[in-house]
Amino acid sequence: MFPIHYVKDMFSPANIFYHRHLMTWWKSILVMVVWSIIMTWPFARSFEPVEDGTVNNAFEELQTIIPEETVSELSNFTYDNGAFQSDQSDIVIDGVQLQVVIFPSADNLDSYLKGTDKLLLILPDQFVYQTDQDTRYTANLPLDLNDYMTDNATFIESLRVSYQTEVNTQSKQILVMTRQLTIFILGLGGLMIIASRLNILQKNKFHDLFSFQYCLGMVATAMGLPAIIAIIVGFYTTSVSVMIPILWVGTIIMLCLSYRQTKFIRTDTI
Repeated sequence: MFPIHYVKDMFSPANIFYHRHLMTWWKSILVMVVWSIIMTWPFARSFEPVEDGTVNNAFEELQTIIPEETVSELSNFTYDNGAFQSDQSDIVIDGVQLQVVIFPSADNLDSYLKGTDKLLLILPDQFVYQTDQDTRYTANLPLDLNDYMTDNATFIESLRVSYQTEVNTQSKQILVMTRQLTIFILGLGGLMIIASRLNILQKNKFHDLFSFQYCLGMVATAMGLPAIIAIIVGFYTTSVSVMIPILWVGTIIMLCLSYRQTKFIRTDTI
């Protein structure tokens, strides 16, 4: 079975060469892509949610200006699976400093947003809190909103937490994606250069390497142990500039050990 053979071979410098024929194009590419994804694990684990002071201040103000009857009005509707169930629309509650619109219709949505600076829209499954024409906070309603429908303050706090959670989730996704892109371009790009160098050696001296496919397969196998070391180090440093050199240098060391043990010369039919 391929995964089992790969794990065994990545710890054996000799098998990196002797089993090079087992690494087809798709296996080599798959291994490199999978390692680039796994190497983002330290960044995902180390991400710490951030409390935005501006957001907190905005929702604190909302608690003081929201009309008193807002939660009692919402309590008249069934809330299930993260959404209100209602056929009604455009329920407007005018406060002194804030207008609340429950279930705004699509036709009137734009006029509500442009008609006043401070506005709270409660859609069936989302909310929009507008503090002025340039600033809006939008997020899904919490799944457990029923637990927070006791009073306005508790209700608004649940909206704030929902918004902060979604923002932090998006930030985490962006962080992981950018790190993965960096690892993919720099890390795997460096490994492709190493494979290309092996291919040059194959053409000039080590004919038993056979082809670029085998050279790439050797690199894909040799990178396994260095990738694990880079991941472990990443939990302590969370720095791509540290992890990628470990991957490069470790792969080269594994290939050098493989050469030392095999001289890149076939034995029998291997």
